Amino acid sequence: RAGGGGATAAGAAAARRQQQESAAAAAQLAGGMLALQQVIGSALGAQHVSAATAAAAAAAAAAAGASAMGQA
Repeated sequence: RAGGGGATAAGAAAARRQQQESAAAAAQLAGGMLALQQVIGSALGAQHVSAATAAAAAAAAAAAGASAMGQA
């Protein structure tokens, strides 16, 4: 029984680690998207477009984070 409990704890720790990695990957992706949107916004010289795309990127990041947590 003690061995089984240890295996369960190890599994839970692995799941937590996976969840953190997924969240980190989602945050990294969102950061990359945001940087890309800023570059595009600068190239176009349209500040309002940049702000709208940044909001869309933030929403996508939130959705990705929620989905990553749901999978773990």
